[in-house]
Amino acid sequence: MRRFIRRFVHSMRVSRGAILKHPRPAKLRQRDLIVWAPFPSPALFDVDDFALVPQSSAFGVLETKSSNYDAGVAALEEFVEEAPADVGNLAPHPDDDHRRAVMGVIGLIDGNPSQRLARLLEQKSVVGVFQRRGDDVDVRSPDIITLVNFLHRVSWRYRVRAALLPQLTEIAGR
Repeated sequence: MRRFIRRFVHSMRVSRGAILKHPRPAKLRQRDLIVWAPFPSPALFDVDDFALVPQSSAFGVLETKSSNYDAGVAALEEFVEEAPADVGNLAPHPDDDHRRAVMGVIGLIDGNPSQRLARLLEQKSVVGVFQRRGDDVDVRSPDIITLVNFLHRVSWRYRVRAALLPQLTEIAGR
């Protein structure tokens, strides 16, 4: 999944790890995939595919599950609810909705989705890559398009932040 995502967010980095906020919570939440850039601040720790990233440098975050097991769906519900606070509203731009900077990804939806998962899929806060019904496994093309659009939006957040940096620096210096 990281290699797939890297193709769409090139120049940004994709790591597992945690997003550091201020004030620091008692327990850091580990995230499966953080899309970040060493801008405006570098990671505090970045080795291989693991990083501790400042909130100001995190532009998107994803949670992955291999299949649609009950505990995984519950974890995705919690993730969709709480993760927007990790990426925050980074830029004073009217189209920047930090709730759209988080996405859950299920590798294989086995059978028909439960009502809870169907709600997340309908909201486009979670996508499935494949779906198995009996002996057939199909690619969920609309969900792949949703994921690609999500990654484009994360890249857009990075570009907007970079474009607004001179204005933000000027405002902060006053």
